[in-house]
Amino acid sequence: MSDLTKVLTVRVPVKDANRLAKLAKRRKVTISVVVRDILAEQLKGVR
Repeated sequence: MSDLTKVLTVRVPVKDANRLAKLAKRRKVTISVVVRDILAEQLKGVR
């Protein structure tokens, strides 16, 4: 889990990571869903 968090913090701006983490806690979604959302946002940013 800590490794995953490191990867996410490196690749995602801190405020985005915190926002997604809060959403994840509120909705009690699995970490994989959060990762998928983060990757989707990154793809939008690339394009």
